[in-house]
Amino acid sequence: MSPLNLQTVLTKKPLGLVFDIDGTLSPIAPTSEEARLYPGVAPLLKRASEHAHVAIMTGRAIEDGAAMVNVDGLTYIGTHGLEWSDGLPTLHPVEILPEALAYIEPGKYLLDLVEDTLPEMLANADIVVQGVEGMANLLHKMVELL
Repeated sequence: MSPLNLQTVLTKKPLGLVFDIDGTLSPIAPTSEEARLYPGVAPLLKRASEHAHVAIMTGRAIEDGAAMVNVDGLTYIGTHGLEWSDGLPTLHPVEILPEALAYIEPGKYLLDLVEDTLPEMLANADIVVQGVEGMANLLHKMVELL
């Protein structure tokens, strides 16, 4: 079997292109709020969508990722694949992976619990939270105290 070159791949139909946001369509930023698309990316995605199905996949919530790109006509996939929308989620319905539906209410409960108890726990603790590992350790400590 001969190796495929880019020209051959681009002639295949249907053609689909999937892009991540952070580190692909935008440079890595110190915080997610500071991230911005590289200049000129949005118009290029719009042009690409005239020739292929274009999807934007992100670990961000779908609304946050779509707001960054802000091009209708693309498929947006958020929260690492748990939710998607064929177009901007402000204009089109958001679908949720059926297997994830059972975890929505327990997840909301845990987030509310953390939001309610975290300030008091931090005020009474000598803890410095650094990065994801620090947050994971803090959540383990919270569970132990509950």
